[in-house]
Amino acid sequence: MDCGTEIRVFDPQRRPSDWSGVVRPAQCVVFLRDRFTPEARDGNGVRYADPDDATCFVFDRFEDARRFCEAKTQSFPNLRCAVYDAEGLAHPPLFVSAGPERRQTLGFGVVSVRIRRAIAAAMLLVAPVFIWIDIRGDYALIFPTFVALNCILAGVRLLAWDFGRSREEEDRRERLAAHLRKEESAVSV
Repeated sequence: MDCGTEIRVFDPQRRPSDWSGVVRPAQCVVFLRDRFTPEARDGNGVRYADPDDATCFVFDRFEDARRFCEAKTQSFPNLRCAVYDAEGLAHPPLFVSAGPERRQTLGFGVVSVRIRRAIAAAMLLVAPVFIWIDIRGDYALIFPTFVALNCILAGVRLLAWDFGRSREEEDRRERLAAHLRKEESAVSV
């Protein structure tokens, strides 16, 4: 398995000193973090004594970076690996590996999407019932309308969240496809 090239994230002796100036457009970078915090970790999953010593791993191929991440999170369960393209942290990662059980809790699974949509639909369907109850009581009861408005707002918010997630996933796929095309053109040159 290709382990990439480990470089310091910021090296004052290097020109350019920032990691993003070293990476070529067709390369990708892996950052290792603690699974629950944004704290940087080394290749063995250990916290850096000095945060200035933090490193990242540069890969020429995305597939090698993905395999590296999956192997690391299998070996070190408290590790989270993220693969970024040469544009760096300006965009969400192309790939994230945080172990199989963690992936379910992030809300990316098909089941969680279906559950959110079902809850949103139920809230939007139950809201008119509460309004009808208030109408039948000659608007003497304020609470059913209050509950109905909150159901509508929560349902719309869940649908918007779902839309944002699917749009984010679509953008990630497009960026990944563009990155893979850059890799192919760099290899063919």
